[in-house]
Amino acid sequence: MIIAGDLYDGDWRDFQTGLLFVRQMGRLRAANIPAFVLHGNHDVESQITKRLPLQDNVQVFSYRKSQTFKLDDPRVAIHSQSFRMQATTDNAAAAYPPPVKGYFNIGVLHTARGGPKGPHENYAPGTLDELVNKGYDYWALAHVHQGGVLHEQPHVSAATCKAAISAKPAQSRRS
Repeated sequence: MIIAGDLYDGDWRDFQTGLLFVRQMGRLRAANIPAFVLHGNHDVESQITKRLPLQDNVQVFSYRKSQTFKLDDPRVAIHSQSFRMQATTDNAAAAYPPPVKGYFNIGVLHTARGGPKGPHENYAPGTLDELVNKGYDYWALAHVHQGGVLHEQPHVSAATCKAAISAKPAQSRRS
């Protein structure tokens, strides 16, 4: 499982959300499914992110530099970097490592992808051409606020979710 950022909403301190996430990661662990997490702009502020012990099947990408996690069966290399601070305006993907030969390479990026659309900040900007030319087989994007397939060959896909995992009732987390 790949999570491309914003598990938690900023400085929200309700640990029930974090405990729910840990329980769900435990279910993945029981099924021998690894999880790879990038901390996005909202996670950086979160007290939950800083203090919650995660299952051993959960790998969190470093905020210090881009990093690659490799799976050998199937041969997959997952490249990413967590946000260091909320207002990350560097082109993060430019510093991602080259593809790992013989592996299916996935880039995970929390990005505004080339500029803000509406009231959102231009976090981790970059262009679609930069992603396509990186040499990866697939890009998983988040924060884009417009989901869908942005490119094929390589596949660049943006996922959106207005409500992150929450232990709150659905009506209280509408945005």
